[in-house]
Amino acid sequence: MEKENYQVKLDNFEGPMDLLLHLIKREEMDIYDIPIAKVTRQYLEYIELLEILDLSIASEFMLMAAILIQVKSKMLLPIESVNLEEEISDDPRSALVQSVMEYKKFKELAVELGKNREHQEEVFTRLVPEISLEEENQFVEATLFDLLSAFKDAIKNVEEQTFHEITVEEFTVVDKVREIKNRLSSGEGFYFSEIMLTCRTKIEVIVTFIAILELIKQQEIQIRQHGIFGDIKVFRLVLQGVI
Repeated sequence: MEKENYQVKLDNFEGPMDLLLHLIKREEMDIYDIPIAKVTRQYLEYIELLEILDLSIASEFMLMAAILIQVKSKMLLPIESVNLEEEISDDPRSALVQSVMEYKKFKELAVELGKNREHQEEVFTRLVPEISLEEENQFVEATLFDLLSAFKDAIKNVEEQTFHEITVEEFTVVDKVREIKNRLSSGEGFYFSEIMLTCRTKIEVIVTFIAILELIKQQEIQIRQHGIFGDIKVFRLVLQGVI
């Protein structure tokens, strides 16, 4: 069965630097001593996931992949091939590390500015997740790359399972959107891992994931997680007036 021809384009999808930072944080890498072979391999795996999902990949993602591969190639060159006029201490990763550090500072500043803006907009009606105050303290904002990481684990889990029953069901994004909304109709959220465990085939995992992306795009749901890189939970967004 072929995957449904359906594309989701998200305006707020993070860029290549966000993916690089995500990998560095997730794997607890030293930002000043990036294991370039490992981060390049993982970066390319995420690019492959984006292609599987038919997500529009900006040229900047491919440019970053080329830069990582170039740096990796330079790191593999034998010392004898280095030009004696150049300082052997020059690290091919230096420019990349500098760019990552500058972008990291920019993101941190953007977060602070975002908090100030939210404070100023408290008098307006806004979309908020349907979440209790007790839960609010347990969750942090999840990024789309966090969601991709969970999707990657779900795909791997399905591929490792062996099913003795042949299924002929077809799944559409519309069906899965309806299913997700039904799950949220009780007023409670659900964990991403829970809905993925109900998927029996790779195509069902993919279609379900695309349905979640579509609902994020439509601002009908929000994803949060238990601490950094924790389990992701899906909440319904509702209009709420704040005084």
